[in-house]
Formats: sequence, C-alpha cells, structure tokens
Amino acid sequence: MGNRQFKTREIDPETQARNAAVMVKILGDLPGAERNALMSFYCDQKSEKEVQTAFAFDTERFREMRRSTRVMYFQRTALAAAPFAETNS
Repeated sequence: MGNRQFKTREIDPETQARNAAVMVKILGDLPGAERNALMSFYCDQKSEKEVQTAFAFDTERFREMRRSTRVMYFQRTALAAAPFAETNS
C-alpha cells in the first residue's frame, strides 16, 4: 500500500463558499451534542477517543455520525459527482 497520494481538484472561491454554506447548514441541523462532537473532532482536532469520552458516544455511534454527515455533505455538493483521483507515486 505505502503512501497513497490523491490529486485534488482546484475549486473556485464561489464553489468553496457554497460548499462551506452547505456544511454550516448540515451542522446547524444536527442536535447540539452531535454538532459539538463533530466540531471538536474536525475543527479542534481532538482524537476520536477524546471526543467519545467527552460526549459519551460509543465508537459505533460516533463513526456512524461522521459517516452520515459526510454522506449528507457529498449528496448536497458537486463533490459527489467528481471523486478525487488516486495517483500512483
């Protein structure tokens, strides 16, 4: 396996702003504890274990929360139609 590198697409500022607004809407629609847990994990870069302990989520529940939020995001943005391409470097 080794190190896998991914080519990222250039995203124009307007699309970035739209995608950010989508994420703000998704997070705003979540219950407070779920929203705060995801913010702690992704924004504050707390470990999975730290977040689970702080918010009393078991591993399965926390991973499902992350998965379902990602699915909502990709369904609501153009990123769902154009996945990142893997390169062999």
